[in-house]
Amino acid sequence: MPVVAHKIQGFKSQFSFTPLGGASTQAKALAEWSLDIKGEALDGSDHDSAGWKDYLTGMLDWDGTLKQVYVEGDASQVALFSAIANQTVCAGVFFPEKLTGQMSYTGPFTITGYKHGGTTNNGVQTLDITIKCAGALTQTAQA
Repeated sequence: MPVVAHKIQGFKSQFSFTPLGGASTQAKALAEWSLDIKGEALDGSDHDSAGWKDYLTGMLDWDGTLKQVYVEGDASQVALFSAIANQTVCAGVFFPEKLTGQMSYTGPFTITGYKHGGTTNNGVQTLDITIKCAGALTQTAQA
């Protein structure tokens, strides 16, 4: 069945990851995630450019963030800490909406930041995870 174009509420998004050699884990208590996909522009301008800049395509890059409500003893949060502590490359899947036919983003990453905070008296504790690409990010329809 084809996917009907529609807006997606933020709470429907999910993220799962697999440390290389490990088991797939869905991140629990996920409050927010983001992906930032970038392409370089290389300045190839020379005297033949007739006074105009002449840019060439360069390398692609992506990174992302996960924001979670901290849950003491949660296996997915323990696995994320283990991945940064052991410098483990992981395979990740970002689901804007977990639904057959909808797009998802998949790619290998390393964790470059693990921030446990939000310890004010009137809020919940949080985890902010920063990830950096370790290879190509692909967009595919979910089976």
